[in-house]
Amino acid sequence: MDATDLLGTGWRFPPQFSKNGQKMLLGSDGTDVRESLEILLSTLVGERLYRPDFGCDLKRFMFEEVNSALATEIREMIVATVNAYEPRVEITEITITEAEESAYTLVINIDYRIVATNSAESMVYSLALF
Repeated sequence: MDATDLLGTGWRFPPQFSKNGQKMLLGSDGTDVRESLEILLSTLVGERLYRPDFGCDLKRFMFEEVNSALATEIREMIVATVNAYEPRVEITEITITEAEESAYTLVINIDYRIVATNSAESMVYSLALF
């Protein structure tokens, strides 16, 4: 059994087509998991008609003062959301820093482990607060 059997295959995010436009490109293995996490973090709760509880309400932190309490709240929200909706991963660490080019953008580095393959991965998610 290979990693694709364990982790599945899904549409690329954002959706992409082959050069001739006749085939939908698919993501598999760790790529599918990372793209799933990106979808989860960028979807607002209530945005999906048939899954109104799906998503992560990160946009609610817009215009908030950047401090350690905010970082803790964001970190806890991400962990709870990923635990609820992405059983293929286990979060190992989340670090949140201000972007060098803008104090109003947070850079969220998420380290995680893919449970089925025990492989360590990471992703970076930017959150604009203004």
